[in-house]
Amino acid sequence: PIPVTEPDPINFRDNVTVFWTATPDATHWNTHRGTIPTRMLGSRLPASVYDQTCYESDDAHGNGATIAMDQTNPPGGTAFYYLTSGEGVCGESPIGHATGGAAIPNSSPCPTPP
Repeated sequence: PIPVTEPDPINFRDNVTVFWTATPDATHWNTHRGTIPTRMLGSRLPASVYDQTCYESDDAHGNGATIAMDQTNPPGGTAFYYLTSGEGVCGESPIGHATGGAAIPNSSPCPTPP
């Protein structure tokens, strides 16, 4: 089986809309959201740099298969980050890679099927 590729890049249309290009090997896409603390991701312990959870499985919010909208404001002094994955018969793609190239662990995968 051929693994599903990760959607790349993800873009922002405005301050609430994230979008990406569909990958040909996925049947649906998931969005994950995490928080960036005041002192940035590097301020967290190495084993807990990322804290993302499943934000939207498939098109659960009904705004488009490759679009996620989030009108929630992060806590003061922090920010949100977003990662996406493609999912198909061969499983779920990686959700992203750190600057050094290591895969970001998916500690909170979206439910399959959504």
